[in-house]
Parts: sequence; C-alpha cells; structure tokens
Amino acid sequence: VHNILPGQIPYSNLSPVTPAGQPYNTSPWNYNGTEGNTWTDADYGDTEVDWIMVSFRTGINRNTEVSRTAALVHKDGSVTFPNRCALPIDVSGSVYIVIEHRNHMGIMTPNPVDIVDKTITYDFRASDTYKDATSVGQKELPTGEWLMYSGDGDQTDMPSFDIKSTDKTFWLNSNGIFRAYLNQDFNLDGDVNGGDKSLWIENNGLSSRVPK
Repeated sequence: VHNILPGQIPYSNLSPVTPAGQPYNTSPWNYNGTEGNTWTDADYGDTEVDWIMVSFRTGINRNTEVSRTAALVHKDGSVTFPNRCALPIDVSGSVYIVIEHRNHMGIMTPNPVDIVDKTITYDFRASDTYKDATSVGQKELPTGEWLMYSGDGDQTDMPSFDIKSTDKTFWLNSNGIFRAYLNQDFNLDGDVNGGDKSLWIENNGLSSRVPK
C-alpha cells in the first residue's frame, strides 16, 4: 500500500526506508539467504504483498529439514521464488512443506507432497493443513479459501506457534506507528493500529502443533 517492502522507496518521505533483503535474517529464523539483497523498486511488480519463509522436511520435525528459502507472496495468494531452485537438486520422493510469516502462525502440509520431475506443487488455499485435536491449522474464509492465522507477532514461542498475551504486548510497543514495515502490523496495511489488535483479539488463544 505504501511501497514499504524491503528495498522499496516509500511513497511518503516520512516513512522509514527498510533495507533490501529478505526479513528472516533475525531471530528466531536466523536465515542468512541472500534473496532480495540488491532489490529496488524495479525488482518488485504490482502484486507482491510480503516475504515468507518456505522450508521442506522429509519428516514432521524441524531436524528433518532439507532446504529453506525466502519467497514472495502475492495478492492472489500465489508464491514465487527469487531463487528459482528452492529444493536441492538431489532431493526426490516427497516432503512436507512449511510456510512461516513474520506475524502469522506457521503452517505445514498435513502429509508429504510428492516431488514429480523435480517439481513440487501444493495449494494451501484449498484445504486445512497440519493440526491435531487440540490445535488449529488454517482459517477458512466464507468464500472457501484457507489462510494463515494472523496475530503471532512474538515468534519466539516454543515448541510451536501460538497467539497469546505476549503478542498483544508486542503489538502495543509499536501501536501508532504508520507507514512502516513492522512485524507488529498484523493486517499488513503498513500501519500499526487498532485494526491489528482486532485480528489479535479474534485469534487470541489459538495454537499450532507445527514443530519449530
């Protein structure tokens, strides 16, 4: 909305400039990938909403991870990879796909997805994902699409994702800051305000069982 993705020049000269590069090089992700490091306005199109972290596992637990990469999510929910080959070239068989976002609960495919001709395809919008009887996977819209739960601003939770009081405190610390690329912006409109708190209230108390 405000041209504030990493590397972009904001429309307003009152907005802070976010350095280029994917935003998952800090704790708790500590991912040092170079995706987007030299990006400017010219590298973005008109549809990118934000960066996400995509990883691939041969099992449910994190220690089975074989690859991860930063990717771009678009307005229609589709994902593109700045680094075209997201999986190691020698990987075959099937893998679980994990999606993480700066302030949403992470999600994972309920079952391994087959790699066919070195290509893997999965639509998280089509159905609910990994969960057990005491947790949630994704949220279903009235139109039938499934999406990630927003409001998990404090991503230090272990051993999985949840939305609780620490996320509200995290939001409160930046409430009132506008036109900035901040993890406290739960609805991704570029402003930290009551709209973000409303999402936290709606999702407060939910938890995931996707292992971090």
